Amino acid sequence: MRNDDDLKRNPEADLMETEMIEIRDPEDTLSETTAITISDIDAESEETGTRTGSGTGGQPHKKTGKHKRRMKPWVRVVLYVILIGSLIGAVYSGIQLYLGNKTYREGMDTYSKLVQETGKDPETADDMEYVPADFEALAKINPDVVAWITLPGTEIDYPVVQGTDNEYYLEHLFTKETNHTGCVFLDANNKNDFSDHNSILYAHHMRNGSMFSAVEDFRQKGFLEEHPYFVLQTKEAVYKIEPFADILGDAYSTYNQTEFADDQAFLRFIEDIRKNSTLKSDAVITAEDRVVILSTCRYDVAEGRYGLVGKLTLVKRTSD
Repeated sequence: MRNDDDLKRNPEADLMETEMIEIRDPEDTLSETTAITISDIDAESEETGTRTGSGTGGQPHKKTGKHKRRMKPWVRVVLYVILIGSLIGAVYSGIQLYLGNKTYREGMDTYSKLVQETGKDPETADDMEYVPADFEALAKINPDVVAWITLPGTEIDYPVVQGTDNEYYLEHLFTKETNHTGCVFLDANNKNDFSDHNSILYAHHMRNGSMFSAVEDFRQKGFLEEHPYFVLQTKEAVYKIEPFADILGDAYSTYNQTEFADDQAFLRFIEDIRKNSTLKSDAVITAEDRVVILSTCRYDVAEGRYGLVGKLTLVKRTSD
């Protein structure tokens, strides 16, 4: 993780080197255990042998006997310790799984309740239907609220906050309750009206499909055609975020750059992203445009990051 003090700015450079935020599913750490069965600890074998020797009369000499082979006491102890350790590990994993599912449920219930309590009647703007957010009601719950983001047809329908750092809301819900589900949050270095050339939104990639799990689905063929835009609401306006590129990065990627030396530096930043993007689009980006990067984790590589880059377009002012 990084604090604001960790940022090393170079106003003349095109990129700002930062360490990316860890947004992996917090519950994705459960250990797997293998049950060990100990059987036949006391094995008994019967051995019969014939030996020819120079006994009386030179006759063959036969000796028959039974020998028990017992496991040494210290070996027995070691095996029992392994067995007991495995059982304890299985119980611990079960408890962690239960607590993880409980965390998921509590987080989802909190956000479902927010939708019900702070949503208004659906509206249509620019041929897109959305539920207006009640920012006055949201601010009473958490004054850090800056927006509401929705990806129609998916689980993404959440309030957006901005804290004083990029760590607090990784482990706190919108209600500020401690919960590994976290909250969608705007980079602490961004302007809260999304007026920067590049604004970054972070959220966990949860295994149960919540938070920003659906963001990485844009890697799938056809998903962009089915979900061509996000709806981003602020207190002042309604925007579209139209995805046009993506970033397959890691913990040290530098796409969380919020300042650029000039317009040309911003355009080079976009060009570099598009060169390596697996998502292709004909969208035109100019120096006057603004983009939003939705950042989360990917699990196909260690410390992987996925950034979905979208063009921010004003749909309407809320005062209109």
